[in-house]
Amino acid sequence: QTQVDGRVKHVLTFSWAPTDPDWPKFLDIETFKTVISLPEGYPATAAMELHLVGEDVPLVVRQYINLQTSEFIQQLRETSKELAAKLVLKWLDRNITKLFVDAGRHEQRNREARAAGLELISAAELRRKMEADAAAAAVAAAQAAKEKSGEGAAKAGKSKGIVAKMQALSTGDADEAAVDDNEEEDEGDEEGDEEEEGEEEESAEAEAGPEQASLANMSLNPNRKGTEIQLRGFIMKNVALLRITQLSLDMACVRCKESDTVTLQVTEEEPEPQHGQACKKCNQGWGLGYRPALAHRASHIIGYLDLTLCLANEVLLSECKMIIECDNCNSSTALDGMQYGQLTLETCRSCHHHLEVAIDSIKLRNLAPSSLAAAAAAAAKRPQRERADRPRVGEPLPANGTCEHYKKSCRWFRFPCCGKAYPCDICHDREAGHPAEMATRTICGFCSKEQSTNFKDCVNCAHALTKDTSHSSFWEGGKGCRNQLKLCRNDPHKHSSSVLKTKSQKSKRVGAEGKARVQMQMEKRKGHAGE
Repeated sequence: QTQVDGRVKHVLTFSWAPTDPDWPKFLDIETFKTVISLPEGYPATAAMELHLVGEDVPLVVRQYINLQTSEFIQQLRETSKELAAKLVLKWLDRNITKLFVDAGRHEQRNREARAAGLELISAAELRRKMEADAAAAAVAAAQAAKEKSGEGAAKAGKSKGIVAKMQALSTGDADEAAVDDNEEEDEGDEEGDEEEEGEEEESAEAEAGPEQASLANMSLNPNRKGTEIQLRGFIMKNVALLRITQLSLDMACVRCKESDTVTLQVTEEEPEPQHGQACKKCNQGWGLGYRPALAHRASHIIGYLDLTLCLANEVLLSECKMIIECDNCNSSTALDGMQYGQLTLETCRSCHHHLEVAIDSIKLRNLAPSSLAAAAAAAAKRPQRERADRPRVGEPLPANGTCEHYKKSCRWFRFPCCGKAYPCDICHDREAGHPAEMATRTICGFCSKEQSTNFKDCVNCAHALTKDTSHSSFWEGGKGCRNQLKLCRNDPHKHSSSVLKTKSQKSKRVGAEGKARVQMQMEKRKGHAGE
């Protein structure tokens, strides 16, 4: 036991050897000296601390590993109820080689940044900094509200003082009234100063704008549960952050698979919007919640969905709204109506830098369900099932992308009018209810890779997206049987270009060739007659 700052801690020091058979021997590190500290109140109110000590491990590597271990412990405290030192040691032993490699890369990036006159800030440090700024903003807002309430009480006290002064003048106590008047003047000066400070704070809040306020209310580290929304092929140039202000989704009921479009607004009053409704076909109630997250160079995740008795088919990017922040001046720029695979160009209104953003596709990945969704799924009569016709990268589309109208087109099209994907324009007009516009994006029917319509073959799996109809299906691409001995006798290709086939001799009897042949025969006869 040790006592630090008046608090009792239980400290355990030991050494352990990595069990990884691929542990590099050239590092000359066979054991790691480790210290575990259990503070007072563990595990109910305080977390354990685990650090590597000793001079065998370089200081830079040791600091990086200790930081990653602390973040892992914090993540365990948020996601699980039980936290044991044995679990942390297993994780550290399993990832010690990777942590060494990552520490070296991290130090190399820091050296290059320092050589260029820059400073790198990790995502965890950025989250802590923004959380601290958000907490300071909340304290300032509470202080301003308190000052306003004090101003109202001061005005009420001033009105009472005027009434008392009138009563004193009526009774003849002029001296007392004069003293009270001087005190009120002093209080009035103090109140005037407080009013000026309050006006300055209000003006500062007005200059910050609603975008800064909504960013402060946003949860910077949402729990990784539910359905993760990840940007694929995300390109950002001169852009520091991207956040969603309006999310449009194509949802489907679990029971009857009836689809519907849902739009969620992320505002200052409702930073984590929720939506609930009854299915239009089977009248079953379903709902969803959106927990937004900030997307940047180190993380391409824009949030998580908490689904209850429903499924998310896809994100309608053309109907989403988002805000990007300039990497140079941190000013905000609104984006509206982006398209998959198209580069969006904007100009910062403050520093006039060119901002570039592009999104190739959006992946919806199912993680551990949230507590609300898990309870609703357990109480439902039918468990949640994955929708069969949901495009997922790496898996084929239903019927390899063909439909009843085009049986040789192995692809789906994403139409820019609604942002949804359909096998053809006829299917779109029948289900969407509005005329289709010319599609510029297509989804491969064999691997669900979204790409441009300019490619005849898939850029991912190299499958032909359309079948060649210039030849018969038997001879297409040279894949058919070309051995004429094995062909059916009724096949028209069995005796084509064959030596045994009977050839017509009519050309030798008529026409120019036949006339020349007849004249040659007549000349031969005359020659024989002359002899």
